[in-house]
Amino acid sequence: PKGIAIPSWSITVNHGATNYREAHGLEGYHFVKWEIIKGNALIADTNAASTSLILENGDAEIKPVFNINKYNISIVTQGNGTATILPKKEIYTHGDTVIITATPANGNNFTEWSSSVTSTANPLMIIIKSNMDITANFAVNLYSVTINTGYNGTVSPSANQRLPYGSSIKTVATPITGYHFL
Repeated sequence: PKGIAIPSWSITVNHGATNYREAHGLEGYHFVKWEIIKGNALIADTNAASTSLILENGDAEIKPVFNINKYNISIVTQGNGTATILPKKEIYTHGDTVIITATPANGNNFTEWSSSVTSTANPLMIIIKSNMDITANFAVNLYSVTINTGYNGTVSPSANQRLPYGSSIKTVATPITGYHFL
């Protein structure tokens, strides 16, 4: 079932008497309207989940109509990279399964998913149960640079460095007296 009506059983109602009904969608479904299957009944508000009805002539059968929930998925990137979702749709329905893959640009790495989802899995499989905003986060790779001078001079800077991809470092070699730099 997609939802329930309260009361959910057949009841006897005197002609002209008011009967109250309520409908609730189960997980992933929402109430749309009340529908008369057979007979004649006056429904106070066919689009309201809680409503009243009055029998006009003899027996009547009414039922609630439910539709599956539909959701939007928004994917953005933070940093240098791309994110793709499969299958790609304008609207997803409750229970759809998607796979999102993050692809870092050269010199970058994928770090994590954030916003509606928190994970480091890549690719990421999600079962859709709500609207979602998902961010693929990327960071620039850092590389260690070690500068060795030997014994006959100095180099500035002399400390080991961690530099981001694509950057450069200026070094100055200064020989001690009696030596020269090759």
